[in-house]
Amino acid sequence: MLDLIHDMPEFTDPKLTKSEFSESELAESRLTRSKHTRPKLAISKLAWLERGFAILGLLFFLSPIGVPPQLPSGVLSIWRYSVWGLAILLLLPRHKHALYTATRDPWLWALVMLEALSFLWSSSPEVSKEGTREVLQMTTFGLYLATRFTPRQQVKLVAITFGISGLLSLAAGVVMPAVAIHSTDHPGAWRGLFDYKNTLGSYMVVSVVSCFLLATDRVGKSRWAWSGVGLGVLLILLSTSKTSLVVSILVMSLIYFCQNFKLRGKVAVIALDLTFLLVSGLLVFAVSQWVPLLTSLGKDPTMTGRTPMWAVMIARIWDSPLLGYGRAAFWAEGSPYALEAGSAVSMNFIPPHAHNGFIEVALDVGLLGLVLFLISFFRALFQAIARASMSRNSGDLWPLGILTFLALNNVTESYLLRLSNAYWILYVVVALSLPKLSHQSSQINRFLDLRIRLAIAHQQDKTGQNKTR
Repeated sequence: MLDLIHDMPEFTDPKLTKSEFSESELAESRLTRSKHTRPKLAISKLAWLERGFAILGLLFFLSPIGVPPQLPSGVLSIWRYSVWGLAILLLLPRHKHALYTATRDPWLWALVMLEALSFLWSSSPEVSKEGTREVLQMTTFGLYLATRFTPRQQVKLVAITFGISGLLSLAAGVVMPAVAIHSTDHPGAWRGLFDYKNTLGSYMVVSVVSCFLLATDRVGKSRWAWSGVGLGVLLILLSTSKTSLVVSILVMSLIYFCQNFKLRGKVAVIALDLTFLLVSGLLVFAVSQWVPLLTSLGKDPTMTGRTPMWAVMIARIWDSPLLGYGRAAFWAEGSPYALEAGSAVSMNFIPPHAHNGFIEVALDVGLLGLVLFLISFFRALFQAIARASMSRNSGDLWPLGILTFLALNNVTESYLLRLSNAYWILYVVVALSLPKLSHQSSQINRFLDLRIRLAIAHQQDKTGQNKTR
């Protein structure tokens, strides 16, 4: 069928305008057609260089949470500003499309500006000023990826990048066990090239999800992707991060459901209602039986001291509810707030972060910032659900998978806007790639249906001409 589509003559659908498709989608479409008409034509060197740059950029943002101590600070600075500068330079030639992409989520940009300006009211202005650089770098790079690459290309880039980090972590565990394996706080648990076992486990969830999407893609399956899934699962098990294991299973189950069950109309409403009732019942049971449930599993009912700290943090949020304390200021060196939160667990304990991404945002930029993020997030989530309901390919399921992962992952860890990290980049890419997809996807479906019908008619004409000869 693909051969039929590519053999047909070109035509223009007046209902489809160029502005409704990303530049990369149009380029990929032209490239796909050229592969069939001119099979020896290779992807341009510039395209390969840009993909290499995207991978190197993502690798940098993977590293600051637990960068190997062997890398000098000068090398990191060069790497940091090279990524930032090149992303800006590569956006300039396509600045109109970049602006169009950026305007897709104004709530996200309002949050970014709030984070960037938070040093103006911060309790530790210098710390927040340094954080301004981090959030601008992450967001700029995320805008570049959303502008330049299609969702399917994004999945491939993420799978390669996180797969590389997994391979390096596996090699480090074999060659440098003293560096890659915990010895005192969590003996035997792997952390790879990162600072903590949960960080390794969390990043490997992204690797598993992206590789699983490619391995089960209805458009073009990648056999090598199953090895990526296996590597990610292995490292999650070695990290002993139970949260990462549960989250990976839940997200893959969601993807499998979307790939194999398309519920519409009344059936969909009934299924959603039953699912909601089931989940609500389980949540009520879990809340009412929280202490005996966790005690029976051998777990700390306070979630390793998180709940006492959260109580202190939430109380402090109400002391500065509108704008918060400034980016990272709550946890700045010498901060009395951090000491107070840690004292809820044990004397002289100073936690490095909130262990909850949503509380972290509220501490940084107040309830105003948290509301802006939640509006942006649920807006993107509804659009992701709509897109997943209309297609089964990896690019269309990727947004729902990554948003679900981010929501679950930030319940017990601050994996959203803290420091320079890949999580915020993934969110920016997804949020800026999603809007207007319901309208666009329906037009794309009509466009493809028309192409298929014309391709069949064109092939029948060719067959008829051959018979007459």
